[in-house]
Amino acid sequence: MQQSTPKAPIIEVRDVTKIYQIGKTKLRALDGVSMQIFPGEFTCIIGRSGSGKSTMLNMIAGLEKPTKGHIRIVGKQIERMDEAELVQFRLDNIGFIFQSFNLFAMHTALDNVATPLMYKGMSRAHRQRQARKMMTAVGLQSHMNHKPTQMSGGQQQRVGIARALVTKPKILFADEPTGNLDLKTSREVLRLVRTICRERNTTLIMVTHDPEMAQYADRVVKLLDGKIIENSVNEHPAPINLVRTLEDGTVVEIEDTETEQADANEG
Repeated sequence: MQQSTPKAPIIEVRDVTKIYQIGKTKLRALDGVSMQIFPGEFTCIIGRSGSGKSTMLNMIAGLEKPTKGHIRIVGKQIERMDEAELVQFRLDNIGFIFQSFNLFAMHTALDNVATPLMYKGMSRAHRQRQARKMMTAVGLQSHMNHKPTQMSGGQQQRVGIARALVTKPKILFADEPTGNLDLKTSREVLRLVRTICRERNTTLIMVTHDPEMAQYADRVVKLLDGKIIENSVNEHPAPINLVRTLEDGTVVEIEDTETEQADANEG
């Protein structure tokens, strides 16, 4: 029997240390961390405030350079790139979802989604077509001309998801994407992101302080005081069930599957 060739990691972090100089004090935010993430994985980076998880995201997204160590993404050593090269690399390979949405208040939802395509040099007509497709994919086809102030928090986050995915990135970074949302909306947003990423084989990396998120991920990386204390693979990630509130205020899960929900949305 012919053996399959092992997949190469899409992200490889080797012995990365990050030290911030604050006055005369040196703060070691990351302390010799190493890990691999493979194509299509949903990786959850978990840790309490000050654990180094946000620094880790900044390192592997190319937003900051490590003090020591190496970071290889999509076959490229990103710590060796200058700022212009990093900007182009992120535009070609990476999408971001933010906790605070970061939408342009004076632009419509459609124009917010189309913005990254402008930086890729697409014509306005092409940008608008692609943005409409993504708005439809996240269930906001009736909100294309709404501005952020006319939308709920969950709707704004869906716009953020559409904007992050419209360029078809290989890697999607999500920084506490449900931190400003209630439980019902959080589940809806998380399930939407995981479903789209699985359909596209997009690598999803989520940074969160919420330990509940670990059960939904393929890989869980836990940080404490700048060190990785756990890097485990979850062979059977839990389904992301939606919830509803009963008349007495009790919150219960709706037992359905992502596949069934996706089919219902398409119908």
